[in-house]
Amino acid sequence: MLEFKLIGSVLTVIERLYSFTETRTSFWYYNIDTWCKNRNGKENEPMDFQCDQGTIDWVRKYYFPKVGLTS
Repeated sequence: MLEFKLIGSVLTVIERLYSFTETRTSFWYYNIDTWCKNRNGKENEPMDFQCDQGTIDWVRKYYFPKVGLTS
């Protein structure tokens, strides 16, 4: 299950994976001004990894519409 939030220029994608014994949550942050993201999916992790063109295209195509943006 994915949850999307846009606060300022930071797009947050919260990913939850459910199993019988646990729920795993990952937090993916994208700065859509500088196109940097976090590396490991940890909550409040710094965005210090430069996005490649494939990642930028993916975010624009699939995540932007979820928060009301257009590419």
